This record gives sequence, C-alpha cells and structure tokens, in this order.
Amino acid sequence: MASILACYASCGSAVSACFAAAGFTFGTVPGAQIAAIPALAACNAQFATCEAACMAAGYEIQALAAAGLLGVAAGVALPATAAVRVGYYLYSLFFQK
Repeated sequence: MASILACYASCGSAVSACFAAAGFTFGTVPGAQIAAIPALAACNAQFATCEAACMAAGYEIQALAAAGLLGVAAGVALPATAAVRVGYYLYSLFFQK
C-alpha cells in the first residue's frame, strides 16, 4: 500500500514541479488556461500518464491479493482497493470529460 501512495505522491510532486517550472501553481489554473498553454498541457498529460500507472499498479496488487499471492491478502487488498478508488476518483475528476 505504501508504494501505491508513494506513487500518487510522486505524481503530485512531479506535476507541481512542472507547473512551477512554467511559472504557475498547480491547482490554481483554470482548465481553459491549461489547455491554451502548451507547457501546462504537457504537464497535465504527464500527470495523467503517471496517475494511470499508479492505478494500474494498484489493480495489480489487488489482483495478487485476491489470488492469495500476497502474504496477508485481506490486509493488502482492502487498503489497495481504497487507494485505487481514490486515485480513480481524482483521475476522473480532472481528466475525464
């Protein structure tokens, strides 16, 4: 679970740094402005790719736990499921139209 959370945290850090390099603060720029500025659009695309990779990793851990391939299946599957759901919610909130 910690690795999934670290994955999401690294995505957040990367997109924040990307926005800062372009002279903006992540989370304060309207979507229309992000779309109009190529550097910010690239940051957003990178963030979406990163978040998708975290989600995929979360689903992989959940599948391994369900198959009994992790030491304490219930202890790993439930937190991983929660992390994946939070990640998917955030992804859908920002990137699905």
